[in-house]
Amino acid sequence: MKFGQYLVEHDIVDEETMIQALNIQRRRNLIPLGEIALQKHLLNSKELFAILNHQDVSGGKFRDAALDLGYLNQEQITLLVKLQETIHCTIGSILVELHKVDQTEIDAAWEGHSSESSSGQVQISSPEKEPTTEDNIDEMVKIFTYINQPCPVCQQASKQKMINPTICIKSKHDVDLKPSEYNWTVEPPQTVNPLLYEIWTCSECGFVANHRYFKKPTRELSMSPLNFAKKFKKVWEDNPELIEMRKSICDGTDNYTRAITDLLSAIHTFSQVRAIADKDSLPLANHCHHLAWLFRDLDTLGMNSPEHAEIKQLIEEFKKINNDLPGTEHEALLKALSYY
Repeated sequence: MKFGQYLVEHDIVDEETMIQALNIQRRRNLIPLGEIALQKHLLNSKELFAILNHQDVSGGKFRDAALDLGYLNQEQITLLVKLQETIHCTIGSILVELHKVDQTEIDAAWEGHSSESSSGQVQISSPEKEPTTEDNIDEMVKIFTYINQPCPVCQQASKQKMINPTICIKSKHDVDLKPSEYNWTVEPPQTVNPLLYEIWTCSECGFVANHRYFKKPTRELSMSPLNFAKKFKKVWEDNPELIEMRKSICDGTDNYTRAITDLLSAIHTFSQVRAIADKDSLPLANHCHHLAWLFRDLDTLGMNSPEHAEIKQLIEEFKKINNDLPGTEHEALLKALSYY
């Protein structure tokens, strides 16, 4: 039995807390190889970009893409993996960091877990050997793909995360075209909702948009890319409170709070560009439509879920910035219709 499962089964933490901790652990431990290679000057940014693109096309692992292209050799890969292991963070340390348990509780739980494990086939003797999420990470690598995408506003490249389109295919839709069922070629974790990964954010300037508009921002607009960048740069400069609010809310965890924050930010900023709000409003319609879909999925979690309370407070904060923003599925659909 893995340590995380032990904590849940012995009511030390609940399932929702464990999922949150696993998401944080995966985010910190899943993709540092390229970043470590940059820090150790084994790769430059151009080489890293080429590897990530090759990885995206092949659907393989970072190390395989680096070896295929000849940018790293096996000895360098081994070194990077060892360095990666030194920065691994355990589930216990994350739970303490989140103030869900204290270190004394974790130490006591580990002793209990070790005692149970010692009666089986696996002997565990030290907290430093706490089981990792290696198996889960392998599955996540298959499910997710990462693209180093230049921002259309500031031109700085940042790593964007999306569902691997080769393993997830939409199979059924609601009447308003919201995907309701998917065909997966691998078994996905229960917590993965593909709609949460369609909004991308620039880590440099904060620009946020549906991935289609992030890649090609003027695809449905009459303005030039240069004019687009100029207008949105001004919007973000004029909304410092929005940037600060997003920083305080979004910790990188893949959940409804983060996705809805990103969509509300996109709707607000796109609506501040007069040429889009008055004329080329299809991007606004699509963002509002997507928000309505997330509100619908959120309702399946139950009104008493912690995320419902978080998002209610989130919407109140956004309303202080722009009272015209939609705060329910119904409002988001009406907004989408008005922009279509």
